This record gives sequence, structure tokens and C-alpha cells, in this order.
Amino acid sequence: MQASGKWIAGTIFVLLLCILAGCTESGGTKAPGSGISADASRGPGEGNGGGTGGGRSGSFPQNSYFTFDCKGDWKSSTDPDWRNHHGSFTVTGNVPFPITYDYQVTGIGLYTATDTAGSGMSSPVQVKGESSYCSGTPDDCKPCHFVFDGDIYAGGMMVYNRSADSPRKWTVIFTRMPGGEGIWHTRSVRQTGGDCDVTDVEAVGPVEVIMPAYACFTKDEGSASGTPFSFSDGSGFVVSPHVDPGNTEFTSLDPRVVFHLGKAPS
Repeated sequence: MQASGKWIAGTIFVLLLCILAGCTESGGTKAPGSGISADASRGPGEGNGGGTGGGRSGSFPQNSYFTFDCKGDWKSSTDPDWRNHHGSFTVTGNVPFPITYDYQVTGIGLYTATDTAGSGMSSPVQVKGESSYCSGTPDDCKPCHFVFDGDIYAGGMMVYNRSADSPRKWTVIFTRMPGGEGIWHTRSVRQTGGDCDVTDVEAVGPVEVIMPAYACFTKDEGSASGTPFSFSDGSGFVVSPHVDPGNTEFTSLDPRVVFHLGKAPS
């Protein structure tokens, strides 16, 4: 995850150098004397970007965020059937993406997620879930049931590419990011299964729920990938999920996200 953060930071640094050199300037007309494009606040085919008037200096939307509402039910695809290893989770919360310069002027624009405190490159989103399995042998099965409530740190990159096809001008990549306590923060975790032989519940329980919840994030990373979305307030879409077919099979998965213009609720 630290490598992802460094990659994003490096990409932004190269982009800023490119902007200063003028290599991203192409197309687009500017309003006389304004220093920005006449339709600076408009997403492609989306009207005025949520009510901010075009053609006025600084009128492009400077705050945006995505609201996560991801749900999933899963079962193990590698454990024997008798173990009945399965679980469910929800991931909810807001991931802010400040827009720091006019995308219509710069052409390709990259915006990284930051938390509401204004530091770092991650935001906590809430994870609730449970996981059940049997430990031992078929003749001596000890049921374990973990219930988890906590946060996972989310980040990512939002891209505007003026030269792309209209449906892909805006794309977003969501990633798991390091936070103040690692990848996740535990509010509570407990084991309620009878005779479960797991002794380190604090270590095992979060992993049981958090690992399948990784599916809520983007499958691929890189400026050419990501999920297309409509640059208009309240537009919803489904993220191209990160699914590991090696050990988890999803009986249901709905990684839904809604885009908003404005400052994320605190």
C-alpha cells in the first residue's frame, strides 16, 4: 500500500512539472481575461457541474467526494464444504477528492483523495461484517463466528482526460491506503461461536472480515484504468471490483458508489 501512495505522489509531481512546462495545454477556449476556460465548471455532457457558473475565475468545483455503499456476501472457494466458511460485510462512508486546479485548462488532471482533516492521502470508511467457519476435523468441528466493527482506510485517484472518449473522460480508482494505525482500525471484534479454539481474536477476527471487503475497491490501478463515472452531483455507479478468485467466491457483491460535488460531510 505504501508503494501505491508513492506511485500516486510521483505521478502528481511529474504532472505538475508538465503543467508548468505547458505540455498539457491543448484545445479549449478561454474566457477573455479570466484565465480559465469558458465552460470550466462543466463536466463532459453534464451541464454546469452542479450549479457553479462557467466563465468566472475559480468557478470550477473545488470540492468533490464519493460515498461508498458496498455490500457483499461470500464463501470460501478453497476450504472443504464441511467447514462452511462464509461471511458478509458492508463498507460505507465518504472519500473526499479536492479539485485543486481547472481540469478544462490543464487537460489531463489528477486528483488524489485526502481525509477531512486535510492531511495524508486516506479517509476512514466504516466496515461492519461477520465471518463463520469450523476449525478442527469433520468429526470434531469447533464453530467460530467473528463479528467486526471498524474502519478501513481508503484513498485513490480521480482522473480527467480531455482527449478520452466522452464516457471515459472522468475515471476513478479506489485503493486501500495506510492510515494512522495501518490498513484498518478496529472498534470492536468478538468471537461468539461455541468451543472455538482461536485464542487471538483481535488478530484473526479483523482479517476474516476485512480481506473479503477488499472487493469494494478497484480491480486495477494505473492512469489508463479505473471506473468511468458521470461528473454530476448524485450520479451513482458500480466500481469495477477487486475480486481474488483464488480463495473467495461472492454469492452477492454490489460495490456501489455515488459521486457528489461539494465538501464531504464531517
